[in-house]
Order: sequence, then structure tokens, then C-alpha cells
Amino acid sequence: VAGKRIVELGSGTGIAGLACAALGAARVVLTDLPENLALLRRNATRNGWVQSLCGCEVSVEKLDWNTDALPACDLVLGADVCYHQEAVPALITLVDAALAAGAAALLACERHEPVAYAALAAALRRHAVDVLLRDDGGTRRFEVLLVRPSGRERVARDAHPLAAPPE
Repeated sequence: VAGKRIVELGSGTGIAGLACAALGAARVVLTDLPENLALLRRNATRNGWVQSLCGCEVSVEKLDWNTDALPACDLVLGADVCYHQEAVPALITLVDAALAAGAAALLACERHEPVAYAALAAALRRHAVDVLLRDDGGTRRFEVLLVRPSGRERVARDAHPLAAPPE
């Protein structure tokens, strides 16, 4: 993420986006629905040291997946954003917009609802998707996906220390 412009979707507390800021991102936009922005702003303010020490510009913006345009970015980050099947088309529209603009997407998905996850996986098949991390043990099944437009070179499976072969 170093030097990249990051947009975090459905930021919640903002921890994933703030971690990117601490790791050297140039700009991080934390997004969520209006009712979640107060907590997000509070956390961004409390973590102002990230901006001063790391030089990252951090902002908080409303982003309704159904109606709002995605801010310009190099990477779209989604940490645990696949809960309901009906939200998947809007999520995919944002991911598609980012990919069309030359960005990539990093999606960490816990499988809360198998139908929603299956819809997400099916929609992503038209892109180059690399599984960077997979945990199928226990009751909390999740995976981390790197999504890029089709035709781009795939990430080597051993490039990430936690990489797992696909099922």
C-alpha cells in the first residue's frame, strides 16, 4: 500500500484503512453510510498521529454503494463487506469501476452468508483473482482476495507468506 491512494469501503471503525495509512499509503479515504460517519471521524481524529508521522492524508466520506461514485484510487479495500446477497451487485459495481480506472481491489471476506459469498465469487470470476489467504478451519471461514482486471499478470502464489492454493 506504500504510496498508494486507498479507498476503504464500509469502513466501520476504519481500522483497515488506518492500518494502510500507517503502512505508508499516500491517501486513505474511509467511507461508510452517513449513520456510521461520526465513529469513523472520531477514530480518524484519534489516530491523527498517522497523518503527522506517516504523511498520509486521511479523510472520511459518505459512500452509498447504490448511488455514489467511487473516489479516485489505486486500491479499493473491503474488510468484511459481504454480508447480504442484495448488497453484492452494488459492491461489484464499485469494484468494477475501480478496476476500469486501473485500480485493484483487496477484499477480506468472512463467509457470514454462503449465498452472498457465492454471488460475490461468481461476479468476480470475470477478473483476475488471487487468493492471498484462506482459512477454512473452525466456524469462521474467511479469505483475502486480490482482484485485478482480467489479462493482468497473476500474483505468484508464493509471493505472499500466507498464500494458500485455491480449492
